[in-house]
Amino acid sequence: MTIVDQRGRLFGRFNLIDTSLVIVLLVFVPLAYAAYRLFRPEAVKIVSVEPSHVTVGQQPRIRLHGQHLRPYLRAQVGGAQPHNFLIESPDNGEFVLPELPTGTFDLALFDEVQEVARMENAITVTPPAAGPHVGLQLIGAFFGLDEAGAREIVKGRRFPNEPGASTEVLEAGAPREDVRRVRPVVGSEAIVSVPVPGSVQVPATIRAVCLPGGENQNCAVNGTIVSPGATVAVPGGFSFVIDGVRADAPPTAVMVRIQFVGQPEAIDLIAAGDVDAWGWSGAARVVSVGNRQIRAGQVSRQVSSAGIVESASTPERFASADADVELSADQTPTGLGYRSMSVKPGALFTFETSRYVARGAILSVTPVSAGGRAK
Repeated sequence: MTIVDQRGRLFGRFNLIDTSLVIVLLVFVPLAYAAYRLFRPEAVKIVSVEPSHVTVGQQPRIRLHGQHLRPYLRAQVGGAQPHNFLIESPDNGEFVLPELPTGTFDLALFDEVQEVARMENAITVTPPAAGPHVGLQLIGAFFGLDEAGAREIVKGRRFPNEPGASTEVLEAGAPREDVRRVRPVVGSEAIVSVPVPGSVQVPATIRAVCLPGGENQNCAVNGTIVSPGATVAVPGGFSFVIDGVRADAPPTAVMVRIQFVGQPEAIDLIAAGDVDAWGWSGAARVVSVGNRQIRAGQVSRQVSSAGIVESASTPERFASADADVELSADQTPTGLGYRSMSVKPGALFTFETSRYVARGAILSVTPVSAGGRAK
């Protein structure tokens, strides 16, 4: 008996072509299924988000914990999409919450073509908490702006741009080159200024509202603890770096007489019209300078080596000058204050410009009348 007869049948019973097709199906279908199971991406899953409750107007960073997260996913909260969604690992991601009204919103993840994961009621946006709110004035600059964004930063602009919004521009300067301050060494006080091509800053003073945690506690604006050097996310996708913080209350204008003492090369630079580097409208301004003197003294230096501290004193010439400085001071628990310095006789005072730094002691403090004259 032949295996294939003259009619092309296998063992005289099965058609050879049909038999070949059956063999192909029996071999390749399991192989294809195994390859699909082997190379198919694992299903993306959202496990949790934190924080899951935010106050309206806040745009904090949202940490997403999940499973099998992968690059190129897009996030969507309700109907709004964050500008950036950073995947740190298959289990963790992060994005800045877009501006949302009060309500509860689903969080969905999308790949290039379809939705791949969803968490219902993931984020709740609540109205501002009841209780006394604290008004602050933040002095600093909006940064990372293009020309169109810079034109939006004007006096009276609110964020969000609607009546009643709690964040408002009180003062705005001219756009300038965007320069970021970077610490080259972790923990170091040294700062390097790095220009950012194609980006501008707008110096400004903004009014913001926060709810303090308690007596002598830090205050948070849009999820960020307010302090010099911190960056606050402002509704609308803007970023604001803080240089100084003031109470949102009328300041007290005073004329302060300060005796500056230091190296002659620095003291000789002090002149009427000099303005403190802080630069806002109430910044300290030198009105007059007098009683310049050269004084004899000594400089003491301490040198430590191998656990031994050696002290040495050398004769030195010092210069002194008495300057009348006009400034706007804030009320503090211990009296008037300016840039975290007490404004009272005997207190130390530092005056800094782009050309010099001068240090001295306050001799007297006199209130200034509305006409700009000391009372």
